[in-house]
Amino acid sequence: MTLARRRRLLVLCLPLGVAGLTGLSACAQSTSAEAPTTVATTAPPTTEAPTTLPPTTEAPTTVPVTEAPTTVAAPGSTLPKNVEVVGPAATALVAVGTQNGDETAKIQMRLTQLGFWSGNIADGLYGQATMQAVMAFQKYNLLEATGEVDQATADAMGAQPIRAVGVARTGDLVEVDKERQLLFIIRSGITLWVLNCSTGNGLPYEEEDQNSPGEIVRDVALTPDGSGRNLNSVRFE
Repeated sequence: MTLARRRRLLVLCLPLGVAGLTGLSACAQSTSAEAPTTVATTAPPTTEAPTTLPPTTEAPTTVPVTEAPTTVAAPGSTLPKNVEVVGPAATALVAVGTQNGDETAKIQMRLTQLGFWSGNIADGLYGQATMQAVMAFQKYNLLEATGEVDQATADAMGAQPIRAVGVARTGDLVEVDKERQLLFIIRSGITLWVLNCSTGNGLPYEEEDQNSPGEIVRDVALTPDGSGRNLNSVRFE
């Protein structure tokens, strides 16, 4: 083989780089021009690797990252001025039913703390005032209004974090919630007390006149919607 022909074959083999050095001896010994083409065909498969990457982009679509914030209250929110936070009860409350005793005194103190009027003092006697306060608490929390402190009522009473509050945020008024049958005494927009009440059901009634014994009163029991007068003097101690 002439020197010129060897140089031409060497030029054909050099573009293969380091990967083609192993085939250099074959280029020197062969007179065929087809040898370099067999080396070049092994390089392209290295370009197929990226085709396996796209499937990794599907993983984020299975993570519900947008759902978590909907279950968390807005950290920057502030309570209205008429809402007073009292926190949960210091000790667990007992389901006393309608019994008297020290545990009932704790129930009375907790009712007062939450804004349900149960009398002037926590004497531990389960009287009418306490029963009415328990019924008001049960109605406020959409529990069955039995007037007895069962376990569900005791647990709810211990867990309630804020003092009971009406709708009005200004003025002096008596607010009646006809749906829950509750009466709210509000002074300067602050709910002082919540009491159990009974409003008219829209049905006719017949009863003896309390002011004129022997006379029968016939009417329809109604509690109309609307605004009443401001309070002049209401006092609970």
